[in-house]
Formats: sequence, structure tokens, C-alpha cells
Amino acid sequence: QGMLENLLEDDSPASSALVCGITGITAWAALPPLQLITPWPAARRTLRAVTSILSLGTGAAALGLLHGIGLMTQHTVLADHLLTATLPAAGLIVLGIVGLAALLRTPATHR
Repeated sequence: QGMLENLLEDDSPASSALVCGITGITAWAALPPLQLITPWPAARRTLRAVTSILSLGTGAAALGLLHGIGLMTQHTVLADHLLTATLPAAGLIVLGIVGLAALLRTPATHR
């Protein structure tokens, strides 16, 4: 079995960090189709804001969880789950910050 299947099958708390990452990535993947079917500019802007905030929150939660596990076990968990949870969580934080910055730079249009 692969590393991802082992992590998901584990009852380890690190699997929760992976679920946080999957949640954030799913929100970003769902954003473009939702924006296409939403006719109101204000609603599309709200969707982008919610996705950015969700991304930032889930990424921070996943990294915080992994850091907490590492403190409790006195083991470097961030490096152990680098590809499966740490990098995706850090990527979600970056996407959230960039998404919010883009929203702040573009004025809301009222049509």
C-alpha cells in the first residue's frame, strides 16, 4: 500500500491534517465551477473570500496540528509528513493569503 493509504487508514492524528488539506484543496477546485454558475458579482466575490479564508484556516490548522503532535511526541512530525500534509498545508496558507490580497487589490464592482 502507498504512503497516502497508510496515513488515511491510521488512527493517527496526522490523518486529520491530511483531511484538512483535502478540504482546502477541494474548496479551491470547486471555486471556478461555482463562479461560472453564479450570476451575481457580489456572490462570486464572497465565494472567493470564503474560499481564501477556508484555505488559510485549514492550512494553519493542519500545520498547527502537526506541530502539536511533534511537541507531544518529541519527534519531527512535519518532516515525516512533508509530502502528504506539510507542503499541502503550507500551500493552502499561501493560496489563502494570495486570494485575500487579490480581493483587497480589486475594487468591488456594483452592477
